[in-house]
Amino acid sequence: MKLLFLIFIGWSSSCYSQEKNNFFLNYTLKKNNSTAVLDKFYEFINLPLNNSDNSTLWVESKFFKHPETDILDIIKNAKNHKITILAINSIDDKRSLVKIAWIKSSYDYGNLYAIYNFIAIKNNNKILFENVLDFNVKDFKIFNVNEITYVTYDGYVFNHNNAKKMVNFNEKMSLFFERETINFTYFLCRDMNHFKRIRGFDFDNMVVDQNQIGGETFPADNIIFAGNNSEFYPHEVVHLYTFKYFSKIHKIIDEGIATYFGGSKGVEFKDHIKKLKNHLNDNELNVYEKLFKESEQYVLDDTTSLWYTIGTLLCDLSLKKYGKEALLELMNSGKTDEELLLSIEKIFKIKRENFDGFIKNELKN
Repeated sequence: MKLLFLIFIGWSSSCYSQEKNNFFLNYTLKKNNSTAVLDKFYEFINLPLNNSDNSTLWVESKFFKHPETDILDIIKNAKNHKITILAINSIDDKRSLVKIAWIKSSYDYGNLYAIYNFIAIKNNNKILFENVLDFNVKDFKIFNVNEITYVTYDGYVFNHNNAKKMVNFNEKMSLFFERETINFTYFLCRDMNHFKRIRGFDFDNMVVDQNQIGGETFPADNIIFAGNNSEFYPHEVVHLYTFKYFSKIHKIIDEGIATYFGGSKGVEFKDHIKKLKNHLNDNELNVYEKLFKESEQYVLDDTTSLWYTIGTLLCDLSLKKYGKEALLELMNSGKTDEELLLSIEKIFKIKRENFDGFIKNELKN
């Protein structure tokens, strides 16, 4: 890892405060030819994450209301990693592709959080940034099926039967929640690696996930990225409804209800619960402690975790034992762990210190 840091130099200027965010440059990068882009990027990373000026530095996207969402999410979650500009490669006279990495070193090993690409555009001597998605899908095909706009990669043979299944599922969610049907755009991709790359990622945890079946939702934009090579990925549709109509839902219940109705990673909710039961039979762990006392999400295998399994079990139990009203109450519990625990205590008539026993007992039934 010591060798790695020899190939980077700091980006500095007399007008830059040492207290601000800084970044490193790949030593092969010709700084003089990229100064305008580097200056603009420095300005961008030193704006507060929720500053409205962030959007003014980016060209409008056909798909995203905020094309800077992905990179801001990385910056937010990789605070302890050094921002490193790996390359600025010319596309044409006005555009360059900027490649950035987030790297952290610790003693004798390194930690790479993400590698992300975006486009820098020179327009009237002004630099603006552009999300690469619009460019990367310019040759994709569009299929409109009722309220769903499918965006599929070149060469894919569209399956109208699967699309109809998705339309029917969307209507089912609308009827169950007694809300208007949501229109959305659905990017049909081969796997998670595929949909991350068209959004500009060379690397992150989803790019290298062993199980490449998965999806990601941008509910504010009504966009789904499905990495299962199919027109049908119901889990992410549920998230569109929870975002729009259940603003107080806890993340565990959000994943739980999406898994209950739509499965997850190609596995139905009942099979997720079976995985939980088998895992608890084979491993000594306190469900309450793992779920609410530890910051890291506890993973069962490459298809599920404690969030998904406990979440879907709670949704299933509330609906079976007390009906739809109880499920909706659970979904409106609040975003904090304390609010969710209070809701669980009320609905299931248990004390939180007995949560572990409650879960294990229900799995026996």
